[in-house]
Amino acid sequence: MSQEFINLPVPVDRVQEVYEVLARPKGPPVPAPTTRAPDQADGVLDAALLARTYRESPEAMKKVFDHLAENSDHDIPMEDLAAAVGYHPHQMAGALGAFGRRWKNRYHRGEDVKWPFASWWDFDRNTMVYKMSAECAEVIKGL
Repeated sequence: MSQEFINLPVPVDRVQEVYEVLARPKGPPVPAPTTRAPDQADGVLDAALLARTYRESPEAMKKVFDHLAENSDHDIPMEDLAAAVGYHPHQMAGALGAFGRRWKNRYHRGEDVKWPFASWWDFDRNTMVYKMSAECAEVIKGL
């Protein structure tokens, strides 16, 4: 099956938005899977699992946890998080991608469970933003 392509000039600062639109599936939106809250079962923080996750993380991911814990309940843009880790923002994709796979497969047996910190795309800032709850931060700070 052959596809036709066109060249479409896009301003450099808008390329990411084009990729986001193209990444959306065709057709009606698919409902998001139901997931549990971050490392929680029945609304209770699983501090032991969070501590184990931290201990088994590589240094870069420990720095992510540490920085988010030190700034709990604050929005942390990707650029600030990358600087705290000593990475370029583009390098963070590797660290966070590896963490996501480990979080899902090692600690949750393949179940899609939210991370111990929130993340979302901020269209105004044109970057990812992260935030850790004070409850999770207390566990990380205590390690």
